[in-house]
Amino acid sequence: TSITIPDYVISEMMADNSAGLHVVIAPGGSEVYHSAFNGSQWTTQTIAENLPVFNDNAHLTIAPDGTLHSVWHRQILIGGVPVSHLEYSSFRAGVWTTPSTLPIGVLSSPGPAIGVNALGGAVVTWRARSPVPPVGILSIYASEPSVTGWAPVTRISDRITLGGNDSPLS
Repeated sequence: TSITIPDYVISEMMADNSAGLHVVIAPGGSEVYHSAFNGSQWTTQTIAENLPVFNDNAHLTIAPDGTLHSVWHRQILIGGVPVSHLEYSSFRAGVWTTPSTLPIGVLSSPGPAIGVNALGGAVVTWRARSPVPPVGILSIYASEPSVTGWAPVTRISDRITLGGNDSPLS
């Protein structure tokens, strides 16, 4: 499979327990890909396709049991206005789950991060402007998948400053 990747796309590579290499790529279009290297060849499969409008900033982590977890930024247009979402999928036994949308609230940053907790479950963090008082303050949030969807969102920082500016949105 050949994938055209723009110069600005950043991808992450991780090694699994059997020395296999894994890369997730969201090249800024409607697809998200996973490539794996087994020591002699690369294989590529599509994690998600036909996700309008724009997918980028894919991140990857591997749980101790070998499950891959990926999260990426997805931007869609609602009434001509770009709205950001975070999408999540996991990979086990050769199959990616159908992507699910995180309950991120409003004005997410396009750069999520993902890790695993002590039980090997995914934990996703992101920056967003607060939808509750103090409205518009940039904070860091976290959530993790559960059997029934996503755990309630937790604000893990009350306020962060980027470039000395932490003022609410006007």
